[in-house]
Amino acid sequence: FFSNPLNYFGKLKEIQMPVLIGAARQDIAFPLLDAYLLAREIPQSYLVTYPDAGHGFHHQYYASFGALVNAFISEEYFA
Repeated sequence: FFSNPLNYFGKLKEIQMPVLIGAARQDIAFPLLDAYLLAREIPQSYLVTYPDAGHGFHHQYYASFGALVNAFISEEYFA
């Protein structure tokens, strides 16, 4: 991803829409640092982290994360 010849990482700044980034501190597949990098590079990004969850945080916290996603896509998140 970071060293791809098509420079996907460099193109993140070109995203022109709100992006919700969910991440978990104990995720061994996608380290939390990756989420912070995405949030830094995507102009209209919103990062939500779950400190006591792993890779399946959206299953572990399905009610709260689901409500957050619903609010985000209905634009209530920005109110």
